[in-house]
Amino acid sequence: MSAKYENPPAGESEQIEHIIELTRQQLMNRYPNPKPILRGVHPKDHGCVLGTFQVDATLKDALRVGVLSKPGAEYPCAIRFSNAATTVQPDNSVVAGKPVPGSRGMAIKLINIDAPDATGMVAVQDFLMVNHPVFAFANVADYEALSEVILRNNEDPTEFFLKPYKTDDASKNRFQRTQLIVARIRGGTESVPPFQQPPSHPAQNKYFSAAPFLFGEGRVMKYRASPVDEPIVSPPDVVEPDYLRKALRQRLDPTIQGNRPIQFRFGVQVRKIDQVDIDTEIEDASNEWDESRYPFEDVATITIHPQD
Repeated sequence: MSAKYENPPAGESEQIEHIIELTRQQLMNRYPNPKPILRGVHPKDHGCVLGTFQVDATLKDALRVGVLSKPGAEYPCAIRFSNAATTVQPDNSVVAGKPVPGSRGMAIKLINIDAPDATGMVAVQDFLMVNHPVFAFANVADYEALSEVILRNNEDPTEFFLKPYKTDDASKNRFQRTQLIVARIRGGTESVPPFQQPPSHPAQNKYFSAAPFLFGEGRVMKYRASPVDEPIVSPPDVVEPDYLRKALRQRLDPTIQGNRPIQFRFGVQVRKIDQVDIDTEIEDASNEWDESRYPFEDVATITIHPQD
Protein backbone atom coordinates (compact mmCIF):
# COMPACT_ATOMS: atom_id res chain seq x y z
CA MET A 1 0.00 0.00 0.00
CA SER A 2 1.29 3.45 -0.85
CA ALA A 3 2.13 5.77 2.00
CA LYS A 4 -0.24 8.55 2.97
CA TYR A 5 1.30 11.94 2.25
CA GLU A 6 -1.49 14.47 2.93
CA ASN A 7 -4.47 15.15 5.19
CA PRO A 8 -6.46 17.66 3.12
CA PRO A 9 -9.14 19.32 5.29
CA ALA A 10 -12.78 19.19 4.33
CA GLY A 11 -13.70 21.81 1.75
CA GLU A 12 -10.15 22.42 0.51
CA SER A 13 -11.03 21.76 -3.14
CA GLU A 14 -13.84 24.35 -2.95
CA GLN A 15 -11.46 26.83 -1.30
CA ILE A 16 -8.96 26.37 -4.13
CA GLU A 17 -11.67 27.03 -6.71
CA HIS A 18 -12.68 30.15 -4.77
CA ILE A 19 -9.06 31.39 -4.72
CA ILE A 20 -8.90 30.93 -8.49
CA GLU A 21 -12.02 33.07 -8.90
CA LEU A 22 -10.75 35.71 -6.45
CA THR A 23 -7.44 35.86 -8.31
CA ARG A 24 -9.23 36.20 -11.64
CA GLN A 25 -11.20 39.15 -10.27
CA GLN A 26 -8.01 40.73 -8.87
CA LEU A 27 -6.33 40.49 -12.27
CA MET A 28 -9.31 41.96 -14.09
CA ASN A 29 -9.30 44.90 -11.66
CA ARG A 30 -5.53 45.43 -11.98
CA TYR A 31 -5.43 45.17 -15.75
CA PRO A 32 -8.64 46.41 -17.39
CA ASN A 33 -8.77 46.17 -21.16
CA PRO A 34 -6.67 46.82 -23.16
CA LYS A 35 -3.84 46.36 -20.62
CA PRO A 36 -2.04 43.02 -20.89
CA ILE A 37 -2.60 40.84 -17.81
CA LEU A 38 0.58 40.02 -15.90
CA ARG A 39 1.17 37.24 -13.40
CA GLY A 40 -0.88 37.24 -10.21
CA VAL A 41 2.34 37.22 -8.15
CA HIS A 42 5.99 37.73 -9.18
CA PRO A 43 5.02 39.95 -12.17
CA LYS A 44 8.30 41.91 -11.99
CA ASP A 45 11.37 40.06 -13.20
CA HIS A 46 15.00 41.10 -12.74
CA GLY A 47 16.08 39.08 -15.72
CA CYS A 48 15.61 35.76 -17.48
CA VAL A 49 18.88 33.90 -18.06
CA LEU A 50 20.01 30.64 -19.63
CA GLY A 51 22.10 28.08 -17.80
CA THR A 52 22.78 24.42 -17.16
CA PHE A 53 21.67 22.04 -14.40
CA GLN A 54 24.16 19.20 -13.92
CA VAL A 55 23.41 16.26 -11.65
CA ASP A 56 26.39 15.26 -9.49
CA ALA A 57 28.32 12.40 -11.08
CA THR A 58 28.81 10.68 -7.72
CA LEU A 59 25.22 11.04 -6.50
CA LYS A 60 24.36 8.26 -4.08
CA ASP A 61 21.69 5.74 -5.01
CA ALA A 62 19.16 6.94 -2.40
CA LEU A 63 18.95 10.37 -4.08
CA ARG A 64 18.54 9.16 -7.67
CA VAL A 65 14.90 10.19 -8.12
CA GLY A 66 13.16 11.93 -11.04
CA VAL A 67 15.48 14.30 -12.91
CA LEU A 68 18.23 13.21 -10.51
CA SER A 69 18.06 9.57 -11.71
CA LYS A 70 21.04 9.88 -14.06
CA PRO A 71 24.26 10.92 -12.28
CA GLY A 72 26.29 13.31 -14.40
CA ALA A 73 23.35 14.24 -16.64
CA GLU A 74 23.30 17.88 -17.75
CA TYR A 75 20.13 19.73 -18.75
CA PRO A 76 19.79 23.19 -20.29
CA CYS A 77 17.59 25.45 -18.21
CA ALA A 78 15.96 28.87 -18.17
CA ILE A 79 15.99 30.82 -14.91
CA ARG A 80 13.82 33.79 -13.95
CA PHE A 81 14.66 36.04 -10.96
CA SER A 82 11.76 38.14 -9.67
CA ASN A 83 10.03 40.10 -6.92
CA ALA A 84 7.15 38.31 -5.21
CA ALA A 85 4.98 41.43 -4.91
CA THR A 86 1.62 41.22 -6.67
CA THR A 87 2.28 44.32 -8.79
CA VAL A 88 5.28 45.85 -10.54
CA GLN A 89 6.84 48.36 -8.15
CA PRO A 90 10.31 49.46 -6.92
CA ASP A 91 12.47 46.59 -5.66
CA ASN A 92 12.25 47.97 -2.10
CA SER A 93 9.31 49.70 -0.47
CA VAL A 94 9.90 52.68 1.83
CA VAL A 95 8.42 52.80 5.33
CA ALA A 96 9.06 55.86 7.52
CA GLY A 97 11.87 56.86 5.19
CA LYS A 98 13.61 53.48 5.49
CA PRO A 99 13.95 51.03 2.58
CA VAL A 100 12.23 47.71 3.31
CA PRO A 101 13.07 44.59 1.27
CA GLY A 102 10.49 42.08 0.12
CA SER A 103 10.29 38.48 -0.96
CA ARG A 104 12.30 37.47 -4.06
CA GLY A 105 11.88 34.51 -6.38
CA MET A 106 13.99 32.17 -8.49
CA ALA A 107 12.22 29.90 -11.00
CA ILE A 108 14.07 27.19 -12.94
CA LYS A 109 12.78 25.31 -15.98
CA LEU A 110 14.78 22.28 -17.08
CA ILE A 111 14.26 21.21 -20.69
CA ASN A 112 15.31 18.29 -22.91
CA ILE A 113 14.83 15.85 -20.03
CA ASP A 114 13.52 13.15 -22.39
CA ALA A 115 12.99 12.77 -26.11
CA PRO A 116 9.76 14.32 -27.49
CA ASP A 117 6.70 12.11 -27.13
CA ALA A 118 4.47 10.98 -30.00
CA THR A 119 2.78 14.41 -30.14
CA GLY A 120 6.08 16.31 -30.20
CA MET A 121 5.79 17.51 -26.59
CA VAL A 122 9.07 17.77 -24.66
CA ALA A 123 9.22 16.91 -20.96
CA VAL A 124 10.21 19.76 -18.63
CA GLN A 125 10.76 20.12 -14.88
CA ASP A 126 10.01 23.32 -12.97
CA PHE A 127 11.53 24.31 -9.63
CA LEU A 128 9.88 27.38 -8.05
CA MET A 129 11.61 29.03 -5.09
CA VAL A 130 11.56 32.07 -2.80
CA ASN A 131 14.39 33.51 -0.70
CA HIS A 132 12.97 32.35 2.64
CA PRO A 133 12.62 28.74 3.86
CA VAL A 134 8.88 28.85 4.62
CA PHE A 135 5.73 30.40 3.22
CA ALA A 136 4.15 33.21 5.21
CA PHE A 137 0.69 31.70 4.73
CA ALA A 138 0.27 28.27 6.24
CA ASN A 139 -2.49 26.68 4.22
CA VAL A 140 -5.25 27.09 1.63
CA ALA A 141 -7.73 28.50 4.14
CA ASP A 142 -5.37 31.31 5.18
CA TYR A 143 -4.55 32.14 1.58
CA GLU A 144 -8.24 32.26 0.73
CA ALA A 145 -8.80 34.74 3.57
CA LEU A 146 -5.86 36.86 2.36
CA SER A 147 -7.21 36.81 -1.22
CA GLU A 148 -10.60 38.00 -0.01
CA VAL A 149 -8.97 40.90 1.89
CA ILE A 150 -6.87 41.94 -1.13
CA LEU A 151 -9.89 41.99 -3.41
CA ARG A 152 -12.17 43.74 -0.90
CA ASN A 153 -9.63 46.44 -0.03
CA ASN A 154 -8.30 47.24 -3.49
CA GLU A 155 -4.91 45.49 -3.16
CA ASP A 156 -4.31 46.51 0.47
CA PRO A 157 -3.61 43.40 2.63
CA THR A 158 -3.33 45.34 5.92
CA GLU A 159 -6.63 44.04 7.31
CA PHE A 160 -5.35 40.46 7.17
CA PHE A 161 -2.45 41.30 9.51
CA LEU A 162 -4.46 43.24 12.11
CA LYS A 163 -6.15 40.29 13.80
CA PRO A 164 -6.82 36.58 13.13
CA TYR A 165 -9.80 36.01 10.88
CA LYS A 166 -10.75 33.06 13.13
CA THR A 167 -10.57 32.96 16.91
CA ASP A 168 -9.59 29.31 17.58
CA ASP A 169 -6.12 28.67 19.05
CA ALA A 170 -4.73 27.06 15.89
CA SER A 171 -5.70 30.08 13.77
CA LYS A 172 -4.24 32.49 16.34
CA ASN A 173 -0.95 30.57 16.36
CA ARG A 174 -0.76 30.60 12.55
CA PHE A 175 -1.56 34.34 12.56
CA GLN A 176 1.32 35.05 14.94
CA ARG A 177 3.70 32.90 12.91
CA THR A 178 2.66 34.68 9.70
CA GLN A 179 3.38 38.06 11.28
CA LEU A 180 6.83 36.85 12.35
CA ILE A 181 7.66 35.43 8.92
CA VAL A 182 6.60 38.64 7.16
CA ALA A 183 8.71 40.70 9.58
CA ARG A 184 11.75 38.54 8.80
CA ILE A 185 11.16 38.80 5.04
CA ARG A 186 10.94 42.58 5.38
CA GLY A 187 14.34 42.92 7.03
CA GLY A 188 13.60 41.89 10.61
CA THR A 189 13.74 43.97 13.77
CA GLU A 190 16.16 44.41 16.67
CA SER A 191 14.78 41.25 18.27
CA VAL A 192 13.87 39.29 15.12
CA PRO A 193 16.66 38.67 12.57
CA PRO A 194 15.94 38.63 8.83
CA PHE A 195 16.00 35.32 6.99
CA GLN A 196 18.86 36.69 4.86
CA GLN A 197 20.63 39.96 4.23
CA PRO A 198 19.20 41.91 1.26
CA PRO A 199 21.25 41.04 -1.84
CA SER A 200 23.02 43.51 -4.09
CA HIS A 201 22.05 41.27 -7.01
CA PRO A 202 19.61 38.34 -7.08
CA ALA A 203 22.24 35.57 -7.12
CA GLN A 204 23.55 36.50 -3.66
CA ASN A 205 20.65 34.85 -1.76
CA LYS A 206 19.62 31.27 -1.15
CA TYR A 207 16.25 30.22 -2.57
CA PHE A 208 13.91 27.57 -1.14
CA SER A 209 10.91 25.52 -2.24
CA ALA A 210 9.30 26.39 1.14
CA ALA A 211 6.63 23.72 0.54
CA PRO A 212 7.38 19.97 0.60
CA PHE A 213 7.16 17.67 -2.42
CA LEU A 214 7.03 13.93 -3.08
CA PHE A 215 10.45 12.27 -3.45
CA GLY A 216 9.88 8.75 -4.68
CA GLU A 217 7.97 6.15 -2.70
CA GLY A 218 7.58 6.79 1.01
CA ARG A 219 9.67 9.98 1.11
CA VAL A 220 9.14 13.72 0.87
CA MET A 221 11.56 16.59 0.41
CA LYS A 222 12.14 20.30 0.26
CA TYR A 223 14.75 21.79 -2.06
CA ARG A 224 16.93 24.89 -2.24
CA ALA A 225 19.55 26.61 -4.41
CA SER A 226 22.60 28.07 -2.61
CA PRO A 227 24.95 30.53 -4.35
CA VAL A 228 28.62 29.60 -4.61
CA ASP A 229 31.09 32.36 -3.74
CA GLU A 230 28.69 35.30 -4.18
CA PRO A 231 29.25 37.29 -0.96
CA ILE A 232 27.26 40.44 -0.22
CA VAL A 233 30.20 42.83 -0.09
CA SER A 234 28.35 46.14 -0.16
CA PRO A 235 24.87 47.38 0.68
CA PRO A 236 22.50 47.39 -2.29
CA ASP A 237 21.79 50.58 -4.21
CA VAL A 238 18.19 50.71 -3.02
CA VAL A 239 17.59 54.24 -4.34
CA GLU A 240 17.47 52.76 -7.84
CA PRO A 241 13.94 51.30 -8.21
CA ASP A 242 15.19 48.50 -10.48
CA TYR A 243 18.55 47.97 -8.78
CA LEU A 244 18.32 44.16 -8.81
CA ARG A 245 17.92 44.04 -12.60
CA LYS A 246 20.69 46.61 -13.07
CA ALA A 247 23.07 44.73 -10.78
CA LEU A 248 22.30 41.32 -12.31
CA ARG A 249 22.94 42.68 -15.80
CA GLN A 250 26.28 44.12 -14.66
CA ARG A 251 27.25 40.90 -12.85
CA LEU A 252 26.64 38.85 -16.03
CA ASP A 253 27.89 41.39 -18.59
CA PRO A 254 30.19 39.38 -20.87
CA THR A 255 32.12 42.53 -21.84
CA ILE A 256 33.30 43.16 -18.27
CA GLN A 257 36.69 41.57 -17.66
CA GLY A 258 36.70 39.19 -14.70
CA ASN A 259 33.00 38.34 -14.80
CA ARG A 260 32.86 34.61 -14.14
CA PRO A 261 29.88 32.26 -14.24
CA ILE A 262 27.32 32.37 -11.43
CA GLN A 263 26.87 29.01 -9.76
CA PHE A 264 24.35 27.58 -7.32
CA ARG A 265 24.44 24.24 -5.56
CA PHE A 266 21.03 22.57 -5.67
CA GLY A 267 20.18 20.56 -2.56
CA VAL A 268 17.36 18.42 -1.20
CA GLN A 269 16.14 17.91 2.37
CA VAL A 270 14.71 14.37 2.36
CA ARG A 271 12.55 12.73 5.04
CA LYS A 272 10.66 9.47 5.36
CA ILE A 273 6.93 10.17 5.43
CA ASP A 274 6.38 7.92 8.46
CA GLN A 275 8.67 10.27 10.44
CA VAL A 276 6.74 13.40 9.45
CA ASP A 277 3.79 14.98 11.26
CA ILE A 278 1.58 15.44 8.20
CA ASP A 279 -0.70 18.04 9.79
CA THR A 280 2.10 20.37 10.92
CA GLU A 281 4.94 19.58 8.51
CA ILE A 282 3.10 18.89 5.23
CA GLU A 283 -0.26 20.67 5.49
CA ASP A 284 1.28 23.76 7.16
CA ALA A 285 3.76 25.41 4.78
CA SER A 286 4.79 28.02 7.39
CA ASN A 287 6.62 25.45 9.54
CA GLU A 288 10.34 25.09 8.90
CA TRP A 289 11.94 21.64 8.98
CA ASP A 290 14.82 21.51 11.47
CA GLU A 291 17.95 21.60 9.33
CA SER A 292 20.13 20.36 12.20
CA ARG A 293 18.09 17.13 12.23
CA TYR A 294 17.31 16.94 8.50
CA PRO A 295 20.22 18.53 6.62
CA PHE A 296 20.13 19.48 2.97
CA GLU A 297 22.27 17.30 0.69
CA ASP A 298 23.71 18.82 -2.49
CA VAL A 299 22.73 16.91 -5.63
CA ALA A 300 23.40 19.19 -8.62
CA THR A 301 25.14 22.36 -9.83
CA ILE A 302 23.42 25.22 -11.65
CA THR A 303 25.74 27.30 -13.85
CA ILE A 304 24.86 30.64 -15.47
CA HIS A 305 27.57 31.91 -17.83
CA PRO A 306 28.01 35.65 -18.55
CA GLN A 307 25.33 36.81 -21.01
CA ASP A 308 23.09 39.73 -21.86
